[in-house]
Amino acid sequence: MRDNAEGILDGIEIIKRLVKPQRIVIAIEDNKPEAVAAMRQALSRYSVLAGNTRVTVIPTKYPSGGEKQLIQIITGKEVPTGAIPASQGILVQNVGTAFAIADAVQASIPLIERVVTVTGNAVSKPGNYWVPIGTPVSHLLQQCGFDINNSNQVIVGGPMMGYTLPLLDVPVLKGTNCILAPAISEFAEPAEARACIRCGECAQVCPAQLLPQQLYWHSKAEEYDKAQAYNLRDCIECGCCSYVCPSEIPLVEHYRIAKSAIRNQELEKHQAEKAKQHFEAKQKRLEDEKRHREERAKQAAAQRKVSMNAGDKDAIAEAMARIQAKKAAAQAGTAEPNAAVQDTNKSSQVAAAIARAKAKKAASAEPSAAGSSKNDQVAAAIARAKAKKAAAAQQHDLNSDNSVTAESADLDPKKAQIAAAVARAKAKKAAAQASATVTDASATKAPETTDSSDDKKAKIAAAVAKAKAKKAMQAQSLEDPAPVEAASPELDEAATKQAKIAAAVAKAKAKKLAQADIQVSQVTVQTTEANTGEDPEAAKKAKIAAAVAKAKAKKAAKLQDKE
Repeated sequence: MRDNAEGILDGIEIIKRLVKPQRIVIAIEDNKPEAVAAMRQALSRYSVLAGNTRVTVIPTKYPSGGEKQLIQIITGKEVPTGAIPASQGILVQNVGTAFAIADAVQASIPLIERVVTVTGNAVSKPGNYWVPIGTPVSHLLQQCGFDINNSNQVIVGGPMMGYTLPLLDVPVLKGTNCILAPAISEFAEPAEARACIRCGECAQVCPAQLLPQQLYWHSKAEEYDKAQAYNLRDCIECGCCSYVCPSEIPLVEHYRIAKSAIRNQELEKHQAEKAKQHFEAKQKRLEDEKRHREERAKQAAAQRKVSMNAGDKDAIAEAMARIQAKKAAAQAGTAEPNAAVQDTNKSSQVAAAIARAKAKKAASAEPSAAGSSKNDQVAAAIARAKAKKAAAAQQHDLNSDNSVTAESADLDPKKAQIAAAVARAKAKKAAAQASATVTDASATKAPETTDSSDDKKAKIAAAVAKAKAKKAMQAQSLEDPAPVEAASPELDEAATKQAKIAAAVAKAKAKKLAQADIQVSQVTVQTTEANTGEDPEAAKKAKIAAAVAKAKAKKAAKLQDKE
């Protein structure tokens, strides 16, 4: 203030323009009269600060330089616990801060140096020095003539609030205001701390009106929440309590440790709260994304459901159309199977009439069984067994052909046509085999007969059976449904139905014709046996056989009518 009074007032003028206060008070202790005179003289030349700015002298009482204590001395107001002076409408600035503001605004010089007081009997040149920030303390003491052999400690700060440096290779900071280098004789060795006697001296000298004894107990027990309950934050660490303590307890050190621990806890709590907020935000984001995905899935499902419903309606309409087409095709194809059944009945009736004629002819013929032998009867039995075996094989083949043909007809119209053709071919082959069987029986029997008339009759019977078989095959070929064979693979569904029906009709016709051929062959064999037998009752047996054949034909016709 003695050397840079005008620079300090320049900074005060800048602060006044920014804050616009009602009044400005420059407080100086009464033990600094030269500073008071310099500031008053400089203020008289500043008309801008005239009117609401004054220099006030306050009594020298430690620690009157503290912020809250200074406010109470000047204004009589007390700053509440946990509050700041701004809550009372008061702003406190150091004279060094005001000078740094003037340099920064007017000269564009940042805060790169500060005034540091170097004192103590261990230095030969004590004084106030402008020291650049970052200068090692050891270098500063060396420049001031520090005698390391005459000192056992170096203190940063004042004698009450300062702390001992463990090393001298530390820099000067912007808060370094004083460096004490006392001689060994100036400071006595620190005494060993003893138990507290609860004298209450610390409470009487506390400028913040706290209870240092309670703060000490809670700080030592690391009960930091209880220490905060006793307003630990209001402690300015002035060191008055430690100075007057008769037990030599370093109270301020315990308070500093407790404050540091509380700051660490608050920092951890703040980080944990921040991490919790991040976690909650992440969970919320994940839930929002999940909800959005579910909504999109629901929308997609609804769209699929709508499209599926529309597709189902179309499928139902197509199915109804196919059913109606099948029904119409079935109604249209009903007449053809009926006609085929009638044709089959007619063929059965013709076969029965032929069998009756054969029986009558056999009955009217002269019995030529006088010269027959027992070998003729054996030959006749063998012929009947062969005929029955051929009939059973033909029935099995027809059943197999029916199943295969039905499966083929269900798969493809073209396959149905092929299956029908195969059935016809097998029917023809079976008829040919039956004719050959009858012929073989007649040929086997012919050499054994001694009568030329019997040989002739057997040949006639074989020829008749062969002619009947040929006639049946011709009738079958004439009655085969040509439209099925000529059908095209490109037929529609109704045409496919008709092709399947025609194939079934062809199989039925082939089956009935084969049965009729078998019956004719049996009648022929029985007639031959009657002609070659030696018993006069052979003619009667032939008649009975003809009657049986006729009855079978009628029964077959009735069954076909029912089908």
